[in-house]
Amino acid sequence: MKAFLLGCANLITAIVVEDFAWFANRAVLPLEDDPKAGQLMQFSDWTSMHLGALEVGSFVIPYWYIIAIGLATSAYYIAFRNHSTP
Repeated sequence: MKAFLLGCANLITAIVVEDFAWFANRAVLPLEDDPKAGQLMQFSDWTSMHLGALEVGSFVIPYWYIIAIGLATSAYYIAFRNHSTP
């Protein structure tokens, strides 16, 4: 069970990191033909359209990021809470 939870937590974390890295690259190293070049996530981006997003300054944090980080944190906690016992 611990291995399963750890695997799920790692997968969720990897998905969030990969998604954010795509937008960070768009902001830092934009393509010439990208209409949103130089911007982080916006409400009109596909990642924030389905569940919505929380506006923070000039960018948004998709609600699924918050949910995913909460699930991963819970899974990591459960997997490691008694790590010294077999």
